[in-house]
Amino acid sequence: MDEPVDETEAQEELLAALNATSAQFRKGRPIGLLLAEPPLLWLPPGVSIRPHPVPLSRTCSFNPDRLRLRHWPEAAMEALRYPQIACVLQGEVDIRVANSVLTLGQGICWLVPPGVPCPDGTALMWDRPGEPPAPSRMLSLLITPFGARCHVLHATGDSRAFIHRVFVRDSHLPVLTECLMEELRSHAPGPDAVAQTYLLALLLRLQRDLASGGIVPDAAGAQALEGPHVTTAAVQRACAYIRRNLHRSLSVAEIASHAFLSPPHLQRLFHAEVGMSLMHYVTLCRAGRAKELLAHSELTVHEVGELVGLVHPSHFTRVFTRCAGVSPTEFRLHHASLRTDVPGVTRRHVHI
Repeated sequence: MDEPVDETEAQEELLAALNATSAQFRKGRPIGLLLAEPPLLWLPPGVSIRPHPVPLSRTCSFNPDRLRLRHWPEAAMEALRYPQIACVLQGEVDIRVANSVLTLGQGICWLVPPGVPCPDGTALMWDRPGEPPAPSRMLSLLITPFGARCHVLHATGDSRAFIHRVFVRDSHLPVLTECLMEELRSHAPGPDAVAQTYLLALLLRLQRDLASGGIVPDAAGAQALEGPHVTTAAVQRACAYIRRNLHRSLSVAEIASHAFLSPPHLQRLFHAEVGMSLMHYVTLCRAGRAKELLAHSELTVHEVGELVGLVHPSHFTRVFTRCAGVSPTEFRLHHASLRTDVPGVTRRHVHI
């Protein structure tokens, strides 16, 4: 049974939980940090894994709402639009991630990316048949485009109590979470000092926000997730991620993950708001960046293609010609007479 308490107690409890988690850094101990996303290739000390005896059903609720993409009520599982970060403050908890069960000890933190099936909060986080549930306490953060929904969960025996949820408005939190998620995905096995630093920065910002009274009732935080401005925020995040990564191969799934939306949902919203498909926008951005480099640098056509993610010369020429109406070489010749030489802008000095 959920037993909410007043907002002052919630704030004090959350501050204590955040302080306890960040204190590990101050004592020089790294936090056990896990990316709860299949395939689980690396587990920090203090975490064990076993397969769930009943695989997650393909049948689920497809009625998305402002937070949830999918729901499996019979399994007490859901897939959310936004990433979650949680830390075990006391005892142990069992969490199901897709078709695996993870046992996490005190001091372990984990990040669940958007769209990954995880517990929906309706059942005890204890999956050990024949063993009575042990007392546990856990900090949970749902990171939205506008801030974080925070609560602490106490579990004792067959009962549990949610400290009343509060919503902390801070637009830096999703940015830090995105950086943390990217570090965890790109630096296997295990998180490095950069990932630990992103997590610490996020925890310290939350502490400061709570201490300064930068919270709103959870109902107001829920209202912030309604309406067209959420679409705008998600599309803006997608566009910003694309522009930062034009030198790389990009997929709809990767971009959607950083926009905190499912790929089909992002594609629908992007087309409705921008008026073109997501990947067509990527192509136009690559061509636009290529025009800048061709007009204002001495990079070869091949080097320009590599810097905008089109590494094969014939492919780059074909894509550029389709977007610009002329080939890269013709474009450069046309702009040569208009180009103003800038001292220091050479092949070795152009940075993207």
